[in-house]
Amino acid sequence: MKNKIIYWGITLCLILGFTACGENDNWVVVDDVQPGVYVSGSAVVYKSIAPAASFKAGYPDPDTDEREGVSTIFTWLKASGDLFITKADATGNIINYGKGAEVSSVTSELVAEGPAYKVTEDGLYFLIYNSNLSQLTIVPAKFGVIGAATPQGWNAESPFTSVNYNESTATVEFKGTFPFTKDQMKFRFNGDWGITIPYDASSTIKFHTNMGSIGDSDGAVALASSSTELKGGGKNLSVPLGAAYDVTLKLDLRTNKFSVSAVQGEIIKPTYPEELYMTGNEFGNWFSDPAGVVKMVPVNGASGSFWCVRYFTANQGFKWAPQPSWDGGDFSELASKEGYSIKDGNAVVDADGLYMVYIDMVADKIVIEPAKVYGIGNAFGGWDAATYPFTISGNKMTITTTAAGDLRIYAGSSAATTDWWTREFNIFNGKIEYRGAGGDQAAVPVAAGKKVTLDFNAGTGTIE
Repeated sequence: MKNKIIYWGITLCLILGFTACGENDNWVVVDDVQPGVYVSGSAVVYKSIAPAASFKAGYPDPDTDEREGVSTIFTWLKASGDLFITKADATGNIINYGKGAEVSSVTSELVAEGPAYKVTEDGLYFLIYNSNLSQLTIVPAKFGVIGAATPQGWNAESPFTSVNYNESTATVEFKGTFPFTKDQMKFRFNGDWGITIPYDASSTIKFHTNMGSIGDSDGAVALASSSTELKGGGKNLSVPLGAAYDVTLKLDLRTNKFSVSAVQGEIIKPTYPEELYMTGNEFGNWFSDPAGVVKMVPVNGASGSFWCVRYFTANQGFKWAPQPSWDGGDFSELASKEGYSIKDGNAVVDADGLYMVYIDMVADKIVIEPAKVYGIGNAFGGWDAATYPFTISGNKMTITTTAAGDLRIYAGSSAATTDWWTREFNIFNGKIEYRGAGGDQAAVPVAAGKKVTLDFNAGTGTIE
């Protein structure tokens, strides 16, 4: 039998000769409902069973192989109406399905001619139809921004302040103003990176709950004032400049495709952490052993700059965070990096050795290089920088004083832009103590011929 289907477009209306379509009409009547599964009822915004109302394959997690028999749709639903799932087969038979037994808080069985589904509030919803088990999953799609560039980092979404359905354009728009830093971000809903539902009697399937760019790599596509196409599980978007952005996330209900545009507002002066920590396989076992976590030393007078000297083993991962825990903001690289590589998302060096790590957040770079530590001052015969180097032996460094005087020691770095004393340290009671952001350290007088030994990993030093 033949049925009526509603199809989008005033232009198509004119092509087909439906001159009765008014200026504000968005839907055109054509013959024959195509085989498929559709959302229907008074809760939906479509006037009848329409191509735009059909479930389509999409947004499965790439780690999931199973795809056959499941399909999805993002759609606007009204709390005042009834929602049904309509199936049309190739012979023209149409059956409405309602809500059956609940499988979980978001998933239920479908029952032919069953009671209507209801939602508690108007809004955008993500629906998953699983023909293998004849089940429907309904999840509110309350999008927010997430990522290192956003107010809550990768910990949680920062929600949009408004969401509206525009009937004249058949679009859903999320809007909000966010203070972004120069970093990366994307869009997410449901407070997690996926929705896992039963796939068949013995396995599950996972679906994306995030939207990213269609670029080839994270950060390759920048947030812009022009419309940028998005896809489920896409790559991170880069934020080109720290500023307040008016962001519009848009869903076209005709195509079920997302896009984003962002208008840059007032530039925000970047802020940098007062502390920075390094952890990894050899440094606190990824924060599980607090005593082994390295507290980076702030460069005196240089906001956002930190350093440390440590012995590293090749190919043992490490990274940094602004606190000694997994509470967001961790990173393994900045815009520029030298002297190391990334493996499985972590920083690694390619050879065992003592290294100087210098992080300059203002310049957006990290430099790791073989450590160079120097003595300076009267105990070594002069005040010329980079003239009296320590000798490296395994994981330790040594130097012998040549005259009586106060012991002064500092770490060198090719990335440093400040005087030597901004990276100064000394030995007190057998321990290495760093000047950091503080004032002059207490004097450490030594005689000529004293051997000074440093063990940075142990945090100890001797003067013999």
